[in-house]
Amino acid sequence: MPTITAITTIDLYRDQVARFLADIQRTAEADGWSGRQSTMEVTESPVGLGAPIVYSAPVLALSRTARKADAVERVVFEPHHRFTIGSAGRIDVTSFPAMREAMLLRRLHHPDLTSMTADELEELIAEEPWKAYSQELLPLSVDLADPDSLLAFLDDLVAPAW
Repeated sequence: MPTITAITTIDLYRDQVARFLADIQRTAEADGWSGRQSTMEVTESPVGLGAPIVYSAPVLALSRTARKADAVERVVFEPHHRFTIGSAGRIDVTSFPAMREAMLLRRLHHPDLTSMTADELEELIAEEPWKAYSQELLPLSVDLADPDSLLAFLDDLVAPAW
């Protein structure tokens, strides 16, 4: 693995997010959702770098006809920041028309991160699963790697709040 820099970290992050969103899209499409991928521009200012990094990140938009109405339900996954306090990446999830929101974070739980090199840390991060949280950082009980749990998460996001 090459020496890790802020730019190579972003490149790794983009690849990891693209694979993760492709997995979500495959699972959702098998359940009747249609998926469309696009990109968005993200600007980050990693601490200590002194200059922002601007890059293109993958976005996933899922849609389907509502099961109980003639409306269209949508769920959009947008990556926002690889360099976040308390996690190693954040993807915002928003549903329409319900307007529910969640965050997907990769949070490291290792006893001694301070003794690791940047390369070792990036390898550890790449293995860390994405987990769902409310906007208040409360963990949501969803296993994003389990197809049934992921589909239930999508259904919950688009369900009316009332």
